[in-house]
Amino acid sequence: MRLLLITIFVISFFGTAFLPFTFSVTGEGGTVFIEKAVYEVNRTENVLVKIFGIVENPLGGNWVFFTITNPDGSVSEVKTTKTSEGHYENFIIVNNDRLGKHSVDVRFELKNIGTVTFEVVDKYAKMDEQESEPEPESKLESNNETKPPADFVDPNLEPSYYVARYVLEPSYKNWFDSNYSEYLIWEAVGITESEYMILVDEIYGGPQTVIPNWIKNNAGWWADGLIDDSTFLKGIEYLVNEKIIIIPPTEEPDEYVTDQTIPAWVKNNAGWWADGIIDDNTFVSGIEYLVKSGIIVVS
Repeated sequence: MRLLLITIFVISFFGTAFLPFTFSVTGEGGTVFIEKAVYEVNRTENVLVKIFGIVENPLGGNWVFFTITNPDGSVSEVKTTKTSEGHYENFIIVNNDRLGKHSVDVRFELKNIGTVTFEVVDKYAKMDEQESEPEPESKLESNNETKPPADFVDPNLEPSYYVARYVLEPSYKNWFDSNYSEYLIWEAVGITESEYMILVDEIYGGPQTVIPNWIKNNAGWWADGLIDDSTFLKGIEYLVNEKIIIIPPTEEPDEYVTDQTIPAWVKNNAGWWADGIIDDNTFVSGIEYLVKSGIIVVS
């Protein structure tokens, strides 16, 4: 299945140095960064891979182009805008179905910025391998050393609060990874990796409506007319089919529905949801209507 890339247009302000990010490539058109070389996923987890950087000529064109080669050899093309300072960001959704090596070639104004690569691996497979091959005693003893909780942790808050923010809010994850690179999130909040995995499974499990916060950007742009109906619907359709947006079961599409015009109230809901006026469940009611009407096709 072709990997859909959800491009998020985010106006952000980076410092003059991109510390503590480790992996970067500089070419004729600018510089591209990636936070990690390896991303671990579990069987229910969707992970955002952030590709970002700065172009050589901030006063040039608006678009930065990405060519993504997936592990199965398929190729996807996307683009995103840069800020007036020349910064750009793009996010790629990966999960347990996207295991293997990915490469991303970045270009600006027909100039090559560079190619970054990353690998998606199964976290459980790695844990199973470690269990089957015990480490030497001296190394095991060193692993028993625990770090003190990070200085931002409030002892009056449960670890689940921080874990939920880390896995559901990309901006919070980026903040933590940028400022506390010496920690893994479970170390920072004082729990074990196994306890962290249980909390993650609880967060992604259950029948509740789950919508990543960054999707609100697209909803707001659609409501404001910055992207067209087709672009918004294709994105939502993919997110529903891939269970990145989880909605309650709906009835089969009504075969007698012939008018597939999107009602104005659905677009109004999207704008209000993006502005925080209505909650997730109210927004999902509009998505359910589009599914029932056959405007969004759920496979």
